[in-house]
Amino acid sequence: GVYMSKLVQSLALMSALVATPMLATANPCQNGSIEVEGYGEVLVLPDVATLGFNVKNEQKDAKVAKANVEKSVAAFIAKLEKLKLNKDAVNASEFSMYSTFEYKNSKRIFTGYQVSREVKVTVNDFALIDKVIAAAIDANITDIYGFSYDISNKAKFQEQATLKAIEDAKVKAQALAKGFNLKVTKPCSIKYGNQGGFISPQVRALQANAMDKSQGVVDYSPKKQTISSQVIVSYGFE
Repeated sequence: GVYMSKLVQSLALMSALVATPMLATANPCQNGSIEVEGYGEVLVLPDVATLGFNVKNEQKDAKVAKANVEKSVAAFIAKLEKLKLNKDAVNASEFSMYSTFEYKNSKRIFTGYQVSREVKVTVNDFALIDKVIAAAIDANITDIYGFSYDISNKAKFQEQATLKAIEDAKVKAQALAKGFNLKVTKPCSIKYGNQGGFISPQVRALQANAMDKSQGVVDYSPKKQTISSQVIVSYGFE
């Protein structure tokens, strides 16, 4: 019928569309290939620092322990507000509570409850790091488990590293071809190799109760970090 005829025509058209490129495209590596690995990297200065604080309290009564923790967190956040940080700079969502015990004469004895809440503070101005730590100390927060650096726009620099890797692959392929009196044609295989990316450097943990304000401001400036990219390309030759 008419429907079957249109269906056959549609299938024939689809087959033609699929088959035509396959017939028209020749494999540029049919006579062999030159495989190279291109590598690129960029050095980037981190522009974000995240500090981690652990606010904890242990009491016989869980409600008292929780109230003490919340009081310290509220005092800390109030002091941070004076620093005029970004809107989403403070994250205090992680909360935990568990029972504590001690052993006497091989017996397990209940001692109370420990309540803790993690507070993470992100800053773009590294000059504020020392002020954030001072605010924690003033709020009686003595467990500062360190901080890490990061880059706010890693994708941009990853792309730059990849472009360098591509150029490196082209140069290497041309050099190999020239050495064997060959001419590079089109690539027949392109894929990513190892993407080094950015590994956030961890800074050693700081104990607030061991810090002396008379030491002055500590320099928290990070060093440049490497973002790398690798591509693996097979070129045809003639």
